[in-house]
Amino acid sequence: MISNQALRDRYRLKWIPVGLDEKQLDSYRGYLDMTDDERAIVSRTVGPEELDLLLELETARAMYLAAEDRDPGSITEAKVARYPERYR
Repeated sequence: MISNQALRDRYRLKWIPVGLDEKQLDSYRGYLDMTDDERAIVSRTVGPEELDLLLELETARAMYLAAEDRDPGSITEAKVARYPERYR
């Protein structure tokens, strides 16, 4: 079984919604990788419970910080490689 932190990093989520496991997250990965317009179309076709879950996943994705960005006090090679325009 993969750790909670590893799952959060894999799916780029600040938290894992309660009750979701790795297999369920795999099924939502495609949704999370859609454009905003595509997600808006999908969100109009699901029921209220599913919509709540999709919105929670979007929020968790929006609030996620990658491991190299979690310590703002240090400038690492990974951070420079990820944001070259910030560290010219």
